[in-house]
Parts: sequence; structure tokens; C-alpha cells
Amino acid sequence: NMESSRQKRQVIVAMGIHRNNAAALEALESIVNSKEPDNVRDDAAFWIGQQDTKDALSFLLKVARGDEARSVSEKAIFAISQIDLEEATDALIDLGRHAPLRDLRKKAVFWLGQRASKKAVENLKTFAYEGNDTEVQKQAVFALSQIRDEDALNEMIKIAKTHPDPKVRKQAIFWLGDSDDPR
Repeated sequence: NMESSRQKRQVIVAMGIHRNNAAALEALESIVNSKEPDNVRDDAAFWIGQQDTKDALSFLLKVARGDEARSVSEKAIFAISQIDLEEATDALIDLGRHAPLRDLRKKAVFWLGQRASKKAVENLKTFAYEGNDTEVQKQAVFALSQIRDEDALNEMIKIAKTHPDPKVRKQAIFWLGDSDDPR
């Protein structure tokens, strides 16, 4: 019922605020792996991402790749983006390439753009051209548009001028129009 779901979610918050705590991580993981409603499992995945450990990252990567509920996989991808480890950037790059569903790949590319590291920009450039999924390429262009640096802007100009897919070029032109840069 509604009341017990709310209580469970409050317990999850209480566990989640104990950062870098192995017992809390284990309890949260067991909730994600349980038959609880998806919103309860989503909350547990979110709080695992607040743990900032390689164990948390490793667990979330499995969830992102294979949970039966898409909302839980999406929350795991978001949670990965909140982990303050370089390996979390690598995980988002990997998910952007290999997640089983297009929506999950797009989410990974989006959150990669929010990290704004040099490695993120380099990989977003690659995602803008890689493969043949126009939707993921357009998501990479959007993610580049959110990074306010010279390198990302130069890449957007290059995509607008040279990308082989007119839909992706159009997306780059749109987001360049949204920038304040005189070029």
C-alpha cells in the first residue's frame, strides 16, 4: 500500500545518508534486487550512487545494463553520474556504447555531458559520429552544447559543417544558435 511504500522510501533515505558504509550499501543493493515496487528500487539505486565507491559503481553498472524495469536502469545510470570517481566517467562511456536499449544509451550520453571533463568531451565527439544511431548522435551534440568550453564549441562548429547526417548537422546548428558565442 501507499503508506508502507512511503515508509520504505524513508528507510532507504536513512540508509543512504550513511556514505561509504558497507552495511548500508549491502542493504540498498538487496532492495534493488528485491521484488519491491520500482519507485522503491529507484530510490535505493539513487542512494547507492551517493556512496562514491567502486563497489557501488560496479553494482550500478550491472543494474544499468540489465534490470527488468527500465526506470530502475535509468536511475542507475543517473546514480553512476553522481559518483565522484574517474571510473564513473568510463562506465558512462561504456553504457553510451553498449547499453542494451537506445534510451539507456542516450541517458548515458546525456549524463556524460554533465561531467564536463576532458575525457567526457573527447568521447562525446566520438559519439557524435560513431555508429548509425542518429538519436544517440543527436544526444551527443546536445551534451556537447551543455559544456561551456572552447573545445566543445569548436567540435559543435565542425559537426555543423561536416557531419554526414543532415539531422545531426541541423541539431548542431540549432544548439550553436542557442550559444552566446559570436562565431
